[in-house]
Amino acid sequence: MLNSNTVKKITESKAYWNEQKAKLNCHFAIFTYEDLLFDERKRDAIFRKLQMALGKPKEELLNIKSQ
Repeated sequence: MLNSNTVKKITESKAYWNEQKAKLNCHFAIFTYEDLLFDERKRDAIFRKLQMALGKPKEELLNIKSQ
């Protein structure tokens, strides 16, 4: 059973990802909805996909998202 703190973290993570996804789409229009579909368990896989597609290290991608 999920407690209220866990539900809050999941909701905040999804909201944060939606914001970051919009920023990534503005910078790099090559991604589809499915490419950036949120799944907390697949966060690392999403970053690997972004790294491969863009040829940039994770640290640089994190800097792009924070701009």
